[in-house]
Amino acid sequence: MFAGELAFFLLLYIKEDAESMREPVNGLLLGNILMVVLAMILRAYSDTASLPGYNADLPFLDQIGFLMVWGTLLLFVDLIAMVIIYERIGRDALTGLKDRGQFDTKGPAMLKAASRSKVSVSLMMIDIDHFKAINDTHGHPAGDGVIQAVADIITRTKREGDKLFRYGGEEFALLCPGTPPGAMALAERIRAAVASSAYPGLDRQVTISIGIATFPKDERDFRELLTRADAALCPAKALGRNRVVGRPGFG
Repeated sequence: MFAGELAFFLLLYIKEDAESMREPVNGLLLGNILMVVLAMILRAYSDTASLPGYNADLPFLDQIGFLMVWGTLLLFVDLIAMVIIYERIGRDALTGLKDRGQFDTKGPAMLKAASRSKVSVSLMMIDIDHFKAINDTHGHPAGDGVIQAVADIITRTKREGDKLFRYGGEEFALLCPGTPPGAMALAERIRAAVASSAYPGLDRQVTISIGIATFPKDERDFRELLTRADAALCPAKALGRNRVVGRPGFG
């Protein structure tokens, strides 16, 4: 079991989004190591300390092994709790998508992994058109329903390896590794899927505008890539919305 957990931790370290996991994993490892050391001290100097199944007549190395088993069990419980908490925090309550904090963590990590693997990553900033008018005309519950519906449509339309986040308000961010030259085609499929869908309770079409930038063609820094993709939304809006805009000559 201990070897299996070590393998699991190793997998966490080599994942694309491992940067966000390393601090809690390191903390758990250190905490459990200290726990085992403390337990060894208590066993050595206390006659009253007792653990189920413990035999004081065991050789010293066997005693250490016994304590390590208990430490591993506690580590396993900590790991389960960490995974549950990690999956629950960082999620948008309305859509269930990963939130802005997760985007800020996973985005740079994905770019680092892409740089090592020498692959491109496209970032799409997606904005629901005329969303304020939807809220003003139909009310905020209807607006919430539109956000949920659009999130579901994008989730169904994107590729399996793409990472979707709710960036804030009516805006989403989609990280797409290895897309060029197909990024524009993917964005157009997403745009068309949203525009062609029906939205219960609305008497109007819902559309989105998408701005795209690609690492490393456009920018090599994550913040600059975000700025470039977000800036591409301006001409998308100015040209009439319900459209995709990337850099000139992009895929």
